[in-house]
Amino acid sequence: MTHLFLSDGKIDAQELREIFSLLRHDTKKAEVEDIIWEVDDDSDKCVSWAEFQAMYHRCRVDRTGTLLFVQIS
Repeated sequence: MTHLFLSDGKIDAQELREIFSLLRHDTKKAEVEDIIWEVDDDSDKCVSWAEFQAMYHRCRVDRTGTLLFVQIS
């Protein structure tokens, strides 16, 4: 198995595309760059462990869109 990640502890767009490819999910470069942009708090075009943890926490505590709406007739 090849080593996908650089030793800097961050994931860049190319590395993330390789991960998606291993999962047999075809992505475009712009899509992966958008994914990284969403969580890249320090604007270095990479996702660090701290940024990943912050994103994960936001996703776990954000209940937007999970409320069940009942139609009143």
